[in-house]
Amino acid sequence: MLGPGYFFIILIIACQECHSFSSTNLVALRRAAFSHGSDSRRAKVDRPGQNDSGYVDIVDGYQKVNSSVHGVTLKIAIDKQGGVADLSSEKLGRFTCGASLDMVHRLRRCSDGVLVGKATVVEDDCSLTVRRVPLDIVDHNEELLEQDRNDKRNPQKRRQQPVRVVIDSRKTLDLSKYTIAQDGLRTIIVHMNPTCVRYTSDEFPNVEFLGLPPRIESEMKPCSTLSSQEICEKLGSLFGIQHLMVEGGPQTANSFLRERMVDRAIIVRAPIAFRKPLLWEPWSSSQTSSPLEEAGLACVGTEMSGVDTIEYWSRPGNGWPSDPNPLSTWP
Repeated sequence: MLGPGYFFIILIIACQECHSFSSTNLVALRRAAFSHGSDSRRAKVDRPGQNDSGYVDIVDGYQKVNSSVHGVTLKIAIDKQGGVADLSSEKLGRFTCGASLDMVHRLRRCSDGVLVGKATVVEDDCSLTVRRVPLDIVDHNEELLEQDRNDKRNPQKRRQQPVRVVIDSRKTLDLSKYTIAQDGLRTIIVHMNPTCVRYTSDEFPNVEFLGLPPRIESEMKPCSTLSSQEICEKLGSLFGIQHLMVEGGPQTANSFLRERMVDRAIIVRAPIAFRKPLLWEPWSSSQTSSPLEEAGLACVGTEMSGVDTIEYWSRPGNGWPSDPNPLSTWP
Protein backbone atom coordinates (compact mmCIF):
# COMPACT_ATOMS: atom_id res chain seq x y z
CA MET A 1 0.00 0.00 0.00
CA LEU A 2 1.25 3.47 -0.83
CA GLY A 3 2.39 5.61 2.06
CA PRO A 4 0.90 8.98 2.97
CA GLY A 5 2.29 10.49 -0.18
CA TYR A 6 4.40 9.88 -3.16
CA PHE A 7 5.77 13.01 -4.73
CA PHE A 8 9.38 13.36 -3.49
CA ILE A 9 11.52 12.79 -6.48
CA ILE A 10 14.73 12.12 -8.28
CA LEU A 11 16.19 14.68 -10.60
CA ILE A 12 14.65 14.12 -14.02
CA ILE A 13 14.64 17.60 -15.53
CA ALA A 14 17.58 17.44 -17.92
CA CYS A 15 15.71 18.16 -21.15
CA GLN A 16 12.16 18.43 -22.41
CA GLU A 17 11.93 14.67 -22.87
CA CYS A 18 10.74 12.97 -19.66
CA HIS A 19 13.08 10.15 -18.68
CA SER A 20 11.50 7.17 -16.92
CA PHE A 21 12.43 4.62 -14.32
CA SER A 22 10.91 1.21 -13.72
CA SER A 23 7.57 1.28 -11.93
CA THR A 24 9.01 -0.87 -9.15
CA ASN A 25 11.70 1.70 -8.35
CA LEU A 26 9.28 4.61 -8.59
CA VAL A 27 6.87 3.00 -6.15
CA ALA A 28 9.72 2.17 -3.78
CA LEU A 29 11.02 5.73 -3.94
CA ARG A 30 7.56 7.19 -3.37
CA ARG A 31 6.90 4.96 -0.38
CA ALA A 32 10.26 5.75 1.20
CA ALA A 33 10.18 9.48 0.58
CA PHE A 34 6.74 9.97 2.10
CA SER A 35 6.96 7.68 5.10
CA HIS A 36 6.49 9.35 8.48
CA GLY A 37 9.71 10.69 9.89
CA SER A 38 11.62 10.41 6.63
CA ASP A 39 14.34 12.84 5.62
CA SER A 40 12.66 15.29 3.28
CA ARG A 41 15.74 15.48 1.11
CA ARG A 42 16.65 11.80 0.76
CA ALA A 43 14.83 8.51 0.40
CA LYS A 44 16.12 5.03 1.13
CA VAL A 45 15.49 2.64 -1.74
CA ASP A 46 17.06 -0.51 -3.08
CA ARG A 47 18.13 0.29 -6.62
CA PRO A 48 21.28 0.97 -8.67
CA GLY A 49 22.76 4.41 -8.05
CA GLN A 50 22.24 4.54 -4.31
CA ASN A 51 25.13 5.75 -2.22
CA ASP A 52 26.98 3.78 0.46
CA SER A 53 24.33 4.50 3.09
CA GLY A 54 21.54 3.15 0.89
CA TYR A 55 20.07 6.53 0.01
CA VAL A 56 19.59 8.35 -3.26
CA ASP A 57 19.45 12.12 -3.39
CA ILE A 58 16.07 13.59 -4.26
CA VAL A 59 15.31 17.17 -5.23
CA ASP A 60 12.22 19.14 -6.09
CA GLY A 61 11.77 20.93 -9.39
CA TYR A 62 10.33 24.03 -7.72
CA GLN A 63 10.39 25.49 -4.21
CA LYS A 64 7.49 23.98 -2.26
CA VAL A 65 6.02 26.77 -0.18
CA ASN A 66 2.40 25.98 0.58
CA SER A 67 2.19 22.95 2.84
CA SER A 68 3.93 20.56 5.16
CA VAL A 69 1.38 17.92 4.10
CA HIS A 70 2.27 15.44 1.35
CA GLY A 71 0.32 13.26 -1.05
CA VAL A 72 -3.15 13.54 -2.58
CA THR A 73 -6.21 15.00 -0.85
CA LEU A 74 -9.51 14.40 -2.62
CA LYS A 75 -12.39 16.82 -2.06
CA ILE A 76 -15.83 16.14 -3.42
CA ALA A 77 -19.23 17.64 -2.54
CA ILE A 78 -22.50 15.74 -2.87
CA ASP A 79 -26.18 16.31 -2.15
CA LYS A 80 -28.13 14.02 0.18
CA GLN A 81 -28.83 11.66 -2.75
CA GLY A 82 -25.14 11.28 -3.57
CA GLY A 83 -25.30 13.64 -6.54
CA VAL A 84 -22.29 15.75 -7.50
CA ALA A 85 -24.18 18.06 -9.85
CA ASP A 86 -27.72 18.99 -10.89
CA LEU A 87 -28.47 18.14 -14.53
CA SER A 88 -31.85 19.89 -14.50
CA SER A 89 -32.54 23.22 -16.18
CA GLU A 90 -32.96 24.85 -12.75
CA LYS A 91 -29.48 24.40 -11.34
CA LEU A 92 -28.77 25.54 -7.81
CA GLY A 93 -25.24 26.79 -8.47
CA ARG A 94 -23.03 26.47 -5.40
CA PHE A 95 -24.90 24.09 -3.14
CA THR A 96 -22.63 23.84 -0.10
CA CYS A 97 -22.74 26.42 2.68
CA GLY A 98 -20.32 29.30 3.22
CA ALA A 99 -18.39 27.51 5.96
CA SER A 100 -17.72 24.57 3.63
CA LEU A 101 -16.64 26.88 0.81
CA ASP A 102 -14.19 28.55 3.21
CA MET A 103 -12.79 25.11 4.04
CA VAL A 104 -12.27 24.36 0.35
CA HIS A 105 -10.29 27.57 -0.07
CA ARG A 106 -8.18 26.74 2.98
CA LEU A 107 -7.44 23.37 1.40
CA ARG A 108 -6.39 25.08 -1.82
CA ARG A 109 -4.19 27.38 0.25
CA CYS A 110 -2.22 24.50 1.73
CA SER A 111 -1.89 22.63 -1.58
CA ASP A 112 0.90 22.93 -4.13
CA GLY A 113 -1.48 22.05 -6.95
CA VAL A 114 -5.25 21.79 -7.54
CA LEU A 115 -6.33 19.23 -10.15
CA VAL A 116 -9.61 18.96 -12.06
CA GLY A 117 -10.80 17.30 -15.24
CA LYS A 118 -11.61 19.13 -18.44
CA ALA A 119 -15.38 18.86 -17.82
CA THR A 120 -15.09 20.91 -14.63
CA VAL A 121 -13.38 23.74 -16.51
CA VAL A 122 -15.97 23.67 -19.30
CA GLU A 123 -18.89 23.60 -16.86
CA ASP A 124 -17.69 26.15 -14.31
CA ASP A 125 -14.94 28.23 -15.97
CA CYS A 126 -13.28 27.86 -12.56
CA SER A 127 -10.22 29.80 -11.41
CA LEU A 128 -9.23 27.27 -8.70
CA THR A 129 -7.55 30.05 -6.72
CA VAL A 130 -7.61 31.00 -3.04
CA ARG A 131 -10.12 33.85 -2.68
CA ARG A 132 -12.42 33.36 0.32
CA VAL A 133 -9.59 33.22 2.88
CA PRO A 134 -6.32 35.18 3.14
CA LEU A 135 -3.60 33.58 1.01
CA ASP A 136 -0.56 34.46 3.09
CA ILE A 137 -1.69 32.91 6.37
CA VAL A 138 0.15 29.92 7.80
CA ASP A 139 -1.86 27.01 9.20
CA HIS A 140 -1.51 26.20 12.89
CA ASN A 141 0.55 23.05 12.30
CA GLU A 142 3.07 24.57 9.89
CA GLU A 143 5.65 26.06 12.24
CA LEU A 144 8.42 25.72 9.66
CA LEU A 145 6.41 27.70 7.13
CA GLU A 146 5.81 30.36 9.78
CA GLN A 147 9.57 30.88 9.95
CA ASP A 148 9.90 30.86 6.16
CA ARG A 149 7.04 33.32 5.69
CA ASN A 150 8.75 35.81 7.98
CA ASP A 151 12.08 35.41 6.19
CA LYS A 152 12.21 38.70 4.27
CA ARG A 153 15.44 37.63 2.60
CA ASN A 154 13.65 34.94 0.63
CA PRO A 155 10.25 36.12 -0.65
CA GLN A 156 10.03 32.93 -2.76
CA LYS A 157 9.14 31.06 0.42
CA ARG A 158 5.95 33.05 0.90
CA ARG A 159 2.65 31.40 0.03
CA GLN A 160 1.66 31.32 -3.61
CA GLN A 161 -1.54 30.52 -5.43
CA PRO A 162 -1.58 26.77 -6.11
CA VAL A 163 -0.70 25.54 -9.57
CA ARG A 164 -3.84 24.63 -11.53
CA VAL A 165 -3.66 21.20 -13.17
CA VAL A 166 -6.24 20.23 -15.80
CA ILE A 167 -6.54 16.74 -17.29
CA ASP A 168 -7.47 17.26 -20.94
CA SER A 169 -6.62 13.84 -22.33
CA ARG A 170 -7.22 14.65 -26.00
CA LYS A 171 -6.13 18.29 -25.75
CA THR A 172 -9.40 19.69 -27.08
CA LEU A 173 -9.95 22.47 -24.52
CA ASP A 174 -10.19 25.90 -26.16
CA LEU A 175 -8.03 27.78 -23.67
CA SER A 176 -8.96 31.18 -25.10
CA LYS A 177 -12.41 30.80 -23.50
CA TYR A 178 -11.37 30.06 -19.92
CA THR A 179 -10.04 31.95 -16.93
CA ILE A 180 -7.22 29.53 -16.14
CA ALA A 181 -5.39 30.52 -19.33
CA GLN A 182 -6.14 34.24 -19.12
CA ASP A 183 -5.41 35.32 -15.54
CA GLY A 184 -1.62 35.03 -15.64
CA LEU A 185 -1.44 32.38 -12.90
CA ARG A 186 0.36 29.13 -13.48
CA THR A 187 -1.55 26.29 -15.15
CA ILE A 188 -0.53 22.82 -16.34
CA ILE A 189 -2.53 21.00 -19.02
CA VAL A 190 -2.00 17.23 -18.96
CA HIS A 191 -2.81 15.32 -22.15
CA MET A 192 -2.05 12.05 -23.90
CA ASN A 193 1.05 11.86 -26.09
CA PRO A 194 3.07 8.94 -27.49
CA THR A 195 6.07 10.01 -25.41
CA CYS A 196 6.46 12.07 -22.26
CA VAL A 197 7.07 15.71 -23.18
CA ARG A 198 6.84 19.07 -21.45
CA TYR A 199 6.48 22.32 -23.39
CA THR A 200 4.99 25.83 -23.44
CA SER A 201 2.99 27.96 -25.86
CA ASP A 202 3.63 31.58 -26.82
CA GLU A 203 -0.13 32.15 -27.04
CA PHE A 204 -0.69 31.28 -23.37
CA PRO A 205 2.49 32.22 -21.46
CA ASN A 206 1.11 31.13 -18.07
CA VAL A 207 0.28 27.62 -19.32
CA GLU A 208 2.59 24.63 -19.51
CA PHE A 209 1.71 21.40 -21.26
CA LEU A 210 2.59 17.91 -20.08
CA GLY A 211 2.12 15.08 -22.56
CA LEU A 212 2.08 11.55 -21.13
CA PRO A 213 1.63 8.12 -22.74
CA PRO A 214 -1.78 6.50 -22.16
CA ARG A 215 -2.20 3.98 -19.38
CA ILE A 216 -1.37 0.37 -20.21
CA GLU A 217 -3.31 -2.28 -18.29
CA SER A 218 -1.47 -5.10 -20.05
CA GLU A 219 0.42 -5.71 -23.28
CA MET A 220 -2.79 -7.00 -24.83
CA LYS A 221 -5.05 -4.28 -23.39
CA PRO A 222 -3.88 -0.70 -23.93
CA CYS A 223 -6.13 2.05 -22.58
CA SER A 224 -7.08 5.46 -23.93
CA THR A 225 -6.86 7.13 -20.53
CA LEU A 226 -4.09 8.67 -18.50
CA SER A 227 -2.64 7.00 -15.43
CA SER A 228 -3.24 8.90 -12.19
CA GLN A 229 -0.04 7.40 -10.81
CA GLU A 230 1.96 8.65 -13.79
CA ILE A 231 0.39 12.10 -13.48
CA CYS A 232 1.33 12.29 -9.80
CA GLU A 233 4.88 11.10 -10.42
CA LYS A 234 5.49 13.67 -13.15
CA LEU A 235 3.85 16.53 -11.24
CA GLY A 236 6.26 15.74 -8.43
CA SER A 237 9.41 15.17 -10.43
CA LEU A 238 8.99 17.93 -13.01
CA PHE A 239 7.00 20.57 -11.12
CA GLY A 240 7.74 19.99 -7.43
CA ILE A 241 4.09 19.42 -6.52
CA GLN A 242 4.15 17.41 -3.31
CA HIS A 243 0.63 17.99 -2.00
CA LEU A 244 -2.03 17.72 -4.69
CA MET A 245 -5.68 18.58 -4.13
CA VAL A 246 -8.04 16.69 -6.46
CA GLU A 247 -11.15 18.86 -6.67
CA GLY A 248 -13.28 17.31 -9.39
CA GLY A 249 -15.22 15.92 -10.97
CA PRO A 250 -16.55 12.41 -10.30
CA GLN A 251 -14.69 10.70 -13.16
CA THR A 252 -11.42 12.26 -12.08
CA ALA A 253 -12.08 11.30 -8.45
CA ASN A 254 -12.84 7.71 -9.44
CA SER A 255 -9.68 7.51 -11.54
CA PHE A 256 -7.50 8.45 -8.57
CA LEU A 257 -9.43 6.13 -6.26
CA ARG A 258 -9.16 3.16 -8.63
CA GLU A 259 -5.40 3.47 -8.72
CA ARG A 260 -5.27 3.96 -4.93
CA MET A 261 -3.55 7.31 -5.32
CA VAL A 262 -5.68 9.12 -2.70
CA ASP A 263 -4.13 9.53 0.76
CA ARG A 264 -7.04 11.35 2.37
CA ALA A 265 -10.49 12.54 1.33
CA ILE A 266 -12.91 15.22 2.45
CA ILE A 267 -16.53 14.50 1.52
CA VAL A 268 -18.95 17.41 1.95
CA ARG A 269 -22.59 16.30 2.24
CA ALA A 270 -25.08 19.12 1.73
CA PRO A 271 -28.67 18.79 3.10
CA ILE A 272 -30.29 19.53 -0.25
CA ALA A 273 -31.64 17.36 -3.07
CA PHE A 274 -30.93 18.01 -6.74
CA ARG A 275 -33.89 17.85 -9.11
CA LYS A 276 -31.92 15.67 -11.54
CA PRO A 277 -28.77 14.52 -9.74
CA LEU A 278 -25.62 13.35 -11.48
CA LEU A 279 -24.84 10.54 -9.08
CA TRP A 280 -21.34 9.69 -7.93
CA GLU A 281 -21.60 6.09 -9.11
CA PRO A 282 -19.46 3.53 -7.28
CA TRP A 283 -16.82 2.21 -9.62
CA SER A 284 -16.52 -1.03 -7.65
CA SER A 285 -18.85 -3.95 -8.34
CA SER A 286 -18.96 -4.60 -4.60
CA GLN A 287 -22.22 -3.61 -2.94
CA THR A 288 -20.86 -3.86 0.59
CA SER A 289 -18.28 -1.08 0.56
CA SER A 290 -17.88 2.40 -0.83
CA PRO A 291 -15.32 3.47 -3.47
CA LEU A 292 -13.38 5.12 -0.67
CA GLU A 293 -13.12 1.87 1.27
CA GLU A 294 -12.20 -0.04 -1.89
CA ALA A 295 -9.40 2.51 -2.37
CA GLY A 296 -7.94 1.64 1.03
CA LEU A 297 -9.37 4.58 2.99
CA ALA A 298 -11.23 4.56 6.30
CA CYS A 299 -13.53 7.21 7.76
CA VAL A 300 -11.75 8.83 10.71
CA GLY A 301 -14.64 11.05 11.75
CA THR A 302 -17.43 13.44 10.81
CA GLU A 303 -18.10 17.03 11.83
CA MET A 304 -20.62 19.71 10.98
CA SER A 305 -19.63 22.63 8.79
CA GLY A 306 -22.50 25.06 9.01
CA VAL A 307 -25.47 23.03 7.75
CA ASP A 308 -23.25 20.58 5.86
CA THR A 309 -21.76 17.34 7.15
CA ILE A 310 -18.09 16.70 6.43
CA GLU A 311 -16.64 13.19 6.39
CA TYR A 312 -12.87 12.81 6.85
CA TRP A 313 -11.21 9.77 5.29
CA SER A 314 -7.58 8.67 5.52
CA ARG A 315 -5.37 5.66 5.02
CA PRO A 316 -5.35 3.52 8.19
CA GLY A 317 -2.40 4.44 10.38
CA ASN A 318 -1.81 7.80 8.72
CA GLY A 319 -4.06 9.82 11.00
CA TRP A 320 -5.14 13.31 9.99
CA PRO A 321 -2.82 16.29 9.34
CA SER A 322 -4.29 18.17 12.31
CA ASP A 323 -3.54 15.39 14.83
CA PRO A 324 -3.74 15.67 17.82
CA ASN A 325 -6.01 18.67 17.27
CA PRO A 326 -9.64 18.30 16.11
CA LEU A 327 -10.23 17.13 12.54
CA SER A 328 -11.79 20.43 11.47
CA THR A 329 -8.61 22.37 12.28
CA TRP A 330 -7.12 21.06 9.01
CA PRO A 331 -7.45 22.47 6.51
